Amino acid sequence: MSWTDNHGESQRLASDAETELRMGNSEAAKSLYSAAAKAELAAVHSLKGTQERTRGITAISAASLFMKGGEFGEAEAFSLAMLGDRDLPEFAFSELKAILRTVWSEMELLAAGLTFSKRDLFVAVRGGEVFTGGAPLDLIIRKIEEVRALFYRTVEWVFGLPLRLRGGPSYDISKYFGLGCCTHRRRAINSRCACRARLRFGRSIPTIEQIAGNFISILALAANEPDASLAALVEDEGYRTTFLKLARNLAPTGRAFSELEIREGAPENEPTAIFREESRTRLDENIKRTLLTAPEIPHQKIQLKGILRAVHLDKDWLELTVRGQPEQHIRIDHTGDIIDHIVGPMINRPVIVDVLRSTAGRYRFQDIQAEE
Repeated sequence: MSWTDNHGESQRLASDAETELRMGNSEAAKSLYSAAAKAELAAVHSLKGTQERTRGITAISAASLFMKGGEFGEAEAFSLAMLGDRDLPEFAFSELKAILRTVWSEMELLAAGLTFSKRDLFVAVRGGEVFTGGAPLDLIIRKIEEVRALFYRTVEWVFGLPLRLRGGPSYDISKYFGLGCCTHRRRAINSRCACRARLRFGRSIPTIEQIAGNFISILALAANEPDASLAALVEDEGYRTTFLKLARNLAPTGRAFSELEIREGAPENEPTAIFREESRTRLDENIKRTLLTAPEIPHQKIQLKGILRAVHLDKDWLELTVRGQPEQHIRIDHTGDIIDHIVGPMINRPVIVDVLRSTAGRYRFQDIQAEE
């Protein structure tokens, strides 16, 4: 068969694989990708030595298809063999090396017993103190932690677990599920939902693909439609409010950064969610509507801005340091079911706290959010 015949067959099989993947049939997709890789390999061997550019493009395609088919050994061996071919064009060397690095990474994950969802999450932060190729480390770490907190809450919600108010996720959840993060070559964060292979839960569990799908849906709805649409997906009010508060933490105030963009898959895909200043305002308004009604005693609704210095959720209070002459240390009571992983990252950081101030000068907690 000619290069045209083999390459055409490879393209047809790869297209069928993508259709199966969109339908959630990952095993069928892998089988089709492997068949497409073998057809592309035949196409490479059918080319003459003078067709360097076409041979380079076809070699990249074959290696990539082997990788998509989960045949990492074949992808490794083929890529290494082609890298020894001095007649390949320069661009092919660069791409094959990149594929090889990815293959080795996947092989290490398999050796560690980890299985990754094929749904990547591409996260980009822009504006303010963020510049091309760099950003404040503290900001990036904080955003990764906030995305991770929302992911664990999604896992617990999908499992139908009661809303967790204290402490971290259970041992089983944190051991078997998580996010893997790396820096994309375009210098954004690339996260992938992961679980360990051969899970040993004593119940039927959702697949990592189901969890990833719900996670992405919650992010998109929180950014774009936090009202009725999110309520339709997340009927439990406690979980829904928690998701809203975690999403509000992701959104910018316009100081440290001005936009956080999340896409499913590669950076050229359409955005799944874009959080801007107006997103934070919209989420804040939505959250305010869920606050408990005020007690019958006379009070005044106010906002306090300061540094969160101390938290004792078991005893129902937090302490805020408000700058001024003199500096004030204000204790705020009745924190209620404020969730510790929301407030924890805010300690020793600027925050905005909504409170009710009584005529006796006592403060009753209503809401808290980070002030970037």
